[in-house]
Amino acid sequence: MSTQPEQYETLNVEPHGKDFAVVRTGADGSRSGLVLPETSLIFLARMLPETVRKIVGRRDTPQVKQNGLQAIHAVPVTHVKVNQDMARGKILLSLIEELGNEVGFALDPELARQLGEDLARRTAGMRA
Repeated sequence: MSTQPEQYETLNVEPHGKDFAVVRTGADGSRSGLVLPETSLIFLARMLPETVRKIVGRRDTPQVKQNGLQAIHAVPVTHVKVNQDMARGKILLSLIEELGNEVGFALDPELARQLGEDLARRTAGMRA
């Protein structure tokens, strides 16, 4: 996977033997990286959303909070999959974003109903 956080640098996750390397290539072509075993990379991926919330939260000024708002990092979702886990009695919701990354959630049926109702209410009157 490759992303471009700034105009002239790239960030990639590359295989590195049995492990993976998170590699940043600077505008000048210099490379720096961190090699992690797959279990650590998976754990890092789980930690990153909270880290992003903290970074974005720094933008919450007193004026923003006073107006009842909160800075968020919203990732555009391009595809949604809904399925059912009969054995555990859960609704499975997968969100796929524009880079192809997929995040899955297991929802209790009541929470899934609430989500569906809230989505229907919030999209009422919006143009597709």
